Amino acid sequence: TAAFVSDALFSGHLDLGSRFGQQDELGIRANALVRRGSTPLDGQENTNNTLTIGADYTTDRLRIVLDAAYVENNLSPQ
Repeated sequence: TAAFVSDALFSGHLDLGSRFGQQDELGIRANALVRRGSTPLDGQENTNNTLTIGADYTTDRLRIVLDAAYVENNLSPQ
């Protein structure tokens, strides 16, 4: 998904996920976001990189979940 946040701030987002196994017991999902450009404040630039990963293994008697995220956000001074 591409987005236009303001007159000079653009972003892109990707979301992928699926379930695997004979009974769909394993699930994996990944999200990525990249944002770059000028904010509405004069002279301020924004750079954002975000990556999240989620996984789960589910049976009738057990559920294991793992979630992880990486976020890098930089705002330049005005």
